[in-house]
Amino acid sequence: MKKTMASLLLVLTAAFSGSAKASSQGAAADLPTVDEVLKRYVQALGGRTALEKLTSRVAKGTTEVTTFGSTGPTEIYAKAPNKYLLDSSFPNFGNVRRGFDGTAGWAEDPENGVQEVSGPQLVAMKRNVEFYKELKTKELYSRLTVAGKQKIDGRDTYAMEAVTGEGTKDVMYFDVESGLLIYTNSERESPEGRIHLHAHYEDYREVDGIKLPFTIRQSMPNLDLVLKVSDVKHNVPIEDAKFARPR
Repeated sequence: MKKTMASLLLVLTAAFSGSAKASSQGAAADLPTVDEVLKRYVQALGGRTALEKLTSRVAKGTTEVTTFGSTGPTEIYAKAPNKYLLDSSFPNFGNVRRGFDGTAGWAEDPENGVQEVSGPQLVAMKRNVEFYKELKTKELYSRLTVAGKQKIDGRDTYAMEAVTGEGTKDVMYFDVESGLLIYTNSERESPEGRIHLHAHYEDYREVDGIKLPFTIRQSMPNLDLVLKVSDVKHNVPIEDAKFARPR
């Protein structure tokens, strides 16, 4: 159970900051450049100016751990440039929390108490909680390549391979029609070793001039969950103490 909860914490960190089969197609000459895909993505979200106007975000909703048949309320707090807190509560278990104070990362759950996040997991956490991640994609990865045009759930996408500084790889799939990110297949370091984390981004809605996915479906070995957001507020004051590691 401890390993399962550690994995759950790893997955939840990727939230809001079933595997899909993809078939490669399209010649390299027909593909857009990395800059073209990322520029269209930013435009699809609402544009650089709209994104840069935001300095904080509070999202509330529910997380359903379908593997265990458990659902509980979830709150996500984010503050520029890179402070983050995710707080979920599950019946008959308690609170699962994961935070980053701008420098240090931590995790807390009823079985393991408060633990420091370190090593490759801390590096990945820092990258994932970057508030302006959509605007800094090229800065956050050591190499980006548009690898091909692929089908994801029946939709044409451009597959962009992103190599991290620690040597793992994220593959991001951008909808050809809308320009939005709809699926990712990411390598992550976990207590069980290197694993694959799959995430589907669905139900994009406009809030304060930008689009956000209100449903995120995530899966990894032996664990599936669904985050459903019900409310989002931007530019609300959040004290830095909110993100501090618990005593």
